[in-house]
Amino acid sequence: MKKITALILSSVMLLSAAACSQGNGGSSSAETTAEQTTGAPVETQTAVEGEIQEKINESFAGFNISGVCFVVRDGVPIASYADGSFYDGTPIMIDSPMAVGSVSKQFCAAAIMKLSEEGKLSVDDTLDKYFPEYREAGRITIHQMLSMTSGVPDLPSDPEEAEALAQKITMDNTDEQNTAAVLDYIFNAELSFEPGTSYEYSNCNYILLGNIVEKLSGQKYIDFLRENFFAPLNMTHTGSLFELKDDPEWAKGFSYEYDDLKYGIEPGLSKGAGDIVSNADDMMLWLDGISSGKVLSEESFKKMSTDQTGGNCYGYGLRTDMSDGAGHFGLVGRFAACDFISADGRLRVFIATNSGGGNTLENRFYEMIGILV
Repeated sequence: MKKITALILSSVMLLSAAACSQGNGGSSSAETTAEQTTGAPVETQTAVEGEIQEKINESFAGFNISGVCFVVRDGVPIASYADGSFYDGTPIMIDSPMAVGSVSKQFCAAAIMKLSEEGKLSVDDTLDKYFPEYREAGRITIHQMLSMTSGVPDLPSDPEEAEALAQKITMDNTDEQNTAAVLDYIFNAELSFEPGTSYEYSNCNYILLGNIVEKLSGQKYIDFLRENFFAPLNMTHTGSLFELKDDPEWAKGFSYEYDDLKYGIEPGLSKGAGDIVSNADDMMLWLDGISSGKVLSEESFKKMSTDQTGGNCYGYGLRTDMSDGAGHFGLVGRFAACDFISADGRLRVFIATNSGGGNTLENRFYEMIGILV
């Protein structure tokens, strides 16, 4: 049951926006220079940037956060922080890959928008086109799943239901076996509300969307992301949690057995909803890539970053109430993360920690935004 409960917490603790409003500011900490974080030449730090760096250091160090923070303005790194270690003592560096939890949903939304641009689907399609066996499919659109307005319920929180599903999902199963178990649960669950009439955050929307990507592309979901986004943007430190099982070298310090990543990451369980591992540099490449027309059209990104719910501040895979910009928070195991891009595209932020405390991370983000804007 813990694995299912953990995944539900990964989405709900940080992601339930009730109404469109801006948060407060936050601060962060950095011990590496901007040049060290990227390996690229950086302009001399101004007095203002030095003050920002100092305040960020104070904020993160004051809360004993083990993790990273990276801030880029106008394409230039202006502040960074890296401190702490993984479970085995491996030091966390600014380029360390970390699990990003529900930040992953924006990758899934972008994949759907990519398929839409290619004419392979429409966001107005109903699900019976992809899941004819789902009795509610004809009432639900892709748009509603992207915007969390479908009524498809989240993974079960009822102890008995959670335990029943947990018994069917194991690390020993294949992706296909676990996916079949999750889909069986979704297809037999009652809708939370009439599609299109309300908003409720649900991982199951994005699990379904991830499977649609596979159906239409004929590829594994992560392979589609790699071919269409990671490779073109040179995101060399980004992949899937599930890949760690077979190739742990690219993200040393992670463990399936240790409590930082013990539950909620079985193959197929969080595909599309919370399955991505990335690092600070790659996330900056990602935010730039989806917002500047490099891998998605401007129109597609506008849909992703604009409220699609009529007031609940959720676009397509992005929250739209993050201090005059868009981004997402995520939590999986002991890993918490967030990313952000300002409405004008000038400011980009990535924060990740392996010390738990999703609320602490969210508070640090808003304090830091208060310093930056």
